[in-house]
Amino acid sequence: MALKGCYVYFTDPETAEYFKSRLVKGQSAKLDQTRTPASVEARRRVDSDNVLPDNVLPFRSVDREKAKPYVNAVPLVDLKFAAGAFGGTQFNGVDHDEWAILPGAYRPGKGMFVAQVIGESMNRIIPNGAWCLFRSNPVGTRNGKVVVAQHRSIHDPETGGSYTVKRYQSKKENRDDGSWRHLEIRLRPESDVVGFENIVFGPEDAESVQIVAELIAEL
Repeated sequence: MALKGCYVYFTDPETAEYFKSRLVKGQSAKLDQTRTPASVEARRRVDSDNVLPDNVLPFRSVDREKAKPYVNAVPLVDLKFAAGAFGGTQFNGVDHDEWAILPGAYRPGKGMFVAQVIGESMNRIIPNGAWCLFRSNPVGTRNGKVVVAQHRSIHDPETGGSYTVKRYQSKKENRDDGSWRHLEIRLRPESDVVGFENIVFGPEDAESVQIVAELIAEL
């Protein structure tokens, strides 16, 4: 006979409360993956203290007065609008209205920020609507990393702009003078939805592809 469910009973009240809280958070997190940025903004407006309940998001959102920038919190941004204005110091300063207090497993640092990723093109590793921790203006090799890339010829219908979140791959050519150039940059989707294609740039366009951030983790 198949079981539709089960009951678990704890004699210790504190243990019972702990497991109850974890179950509620798990359900809320799953539901929040389909939440749009607009609905999240609505929840922020309703909360008069400007602090979202713990069971809504995988972090706590606070205003500038309650944050300790890059000590216990990093900027909370709308990736759609931020990607068009990334700069070298944008996520090193404290001029942000909203901040995310990160879970204890993550150590805040300058250049980090939290944003929501919308779309199915990377759903094998980033569920639609997931909140992620990023590092802006990454240095070193990007090969194999999940990045936020920007280029004038990108028209991503999921992001609605000239940027996209994809897996980065590149091929380089070494020159006789010791320099090098990109032969190809490939931005690869990782989705179980049919229809998403690689975005490929040849030598003439590769140098103008800007990698504005890299993924650290899904929160």
